[in-house]
Amino acid sequence: MGTVTDPGPSLFDFVKLFESKLSPKERKRLEEAMDIDMATAKKLYKRVLPKSAHSRLEKIRTEEEFEKLVKEFFPELQTDKQRPVTFTVHGTFRGKPSNTRTIWTSQGLGDCGAAFARGKSYLIPAYFDNKAGHETTGLCLNIRPAEEATQELNFLRANTKTRL
Repeated sequence: MGTVTDPGPSLFDFVKLFESKLSPKERKRLEEAMDIDMATAKKLYKRVLPKSAHSRLEKIRTEEEFEKLVKEFFPELQTDKQRPVTFTVHGTFRGKPSNTRTIWTSQGLGDCGAAFARGKSYLIPAYFDNKAGHETTGLCLNIRPAEEATQELNFLRANTKTRL
């Protein structure tokens, strides 16, 4: 169990940044549109991408080129990658005890990645991924906010030796 100290970069952060650059009218128009044309997309992303990307943005002709440029400047949008989340540990029920722990999760786009809020405490089941070389977790492992995990925490405390 631990409290999030660094939720790591995520697609949700990028969406918030992107939306903050839009007027309410533009946001509503995008929400209602099923698709936007390339010229409109370039105009909107010009507000989010750094100036060093603007000349390359103008040369883009395909959606694939557009996605490649955006991912270059916002690597957290690479949805096939995991992101690190750092926690202050309040108790370890299994594994090596430590004061802080970094656990990796997917981006959360239907791939069981979890969204964590800075300062919030969670019961975080995780496993060591030998191939990746680090601890991994996800929604499929039943991550729970601490306040919603009373029964699980009581069970773990009664049946395992809690270590810090």
